[in-house]
Amino acid sequence: MTFNHFTHLTFPLADTVRTQGYLDPMRLKAADVFTHDDTATYQVNWDDFRAMFPLEDNSPYHTVVLYRKRGLVAVRPTINQILNTLPESFIFNYRADICRTVGQALEMNRLVPYACGKLMMMPGKANAYNHTPWIRYLADQFYLRTGPNNTVFVEIAGVGSLKLNLSRRAMANRLKLLRFMAHAVNCYATEIQVTNPPKPPRSRAAKMFTPSQFRERLDLAQAKQIAQKLLGPDYDVEQIKRLVSELRQNNFRQLDELSDK
Repeated sequence: MTFNHFTHLTFPLADTVRTQGYLDPMRLKAADVFTHDDTATYQVNWDDFRAMFPLEDNSPYHTVVLYRKRGLVAVRPTINQILNTLPESFIFNYRADICRTVGQALEMNRLVPYACGKLMMMPGKANAYNHTPWIRYLADQFYLRTGPNNTVFVEIAGVGSLKLNLSRRAMANRLKLLRFMAHAVNCYATEIQVTNPPKPPRSRAAKMFTPSQFRERLDLAQAKQIAQKLLGPDYDVEQIKRLVSELRQNNFRQLDELSDK
């Protein structure tokens, strides 16, 4: 498979890629890419997004983003800064929600992938500067073939072939972790939706709930239902909030007081 976006690569790299039939993105420099974006807070088009790779040279551009339609774009934010913008488009934050919440529950201590809605992506192998590339997974647009010297080629439909410094086994392990993550996130979202479906958001800000905030709202709603059964319609909402908070700390004093009424 040939690489389709030669127009976004400068010569002679474009000619090299055309001849060898694949792109080695970890060797890219900002000067190799025609398209640059100088926006300090660059917004990724996640619908078109396929991968992102760190740039090692000393230019003001730190990341190259690969799109299916738009091709390659060199941008100023680092990959970590781009990951921090995920809650602007998706409900889950990478570190707080995926790594520290779902990831810890799955006992994932490293190589934690990201899965939320239609976006599934996994980390590649970090470079010498400890910057990690990310590759999107789409079941019907993602194919693997083994390369020489513990490398693997990822064939992305409509894009072309990318060389990654990972063995076939390492890549398979990342895919396995990604499937675990996607399944867990899907089950978590289903539980929230079935147990206590939220009302349609009135504004964009109303969409930005983390899993912990969802859980807090769910606990509070369930506590109110219990209070209504015990006390009828006349109960103190603030008391119920304190009850939920104390129960999380294994403090049952308020629960005993409510039960005695």
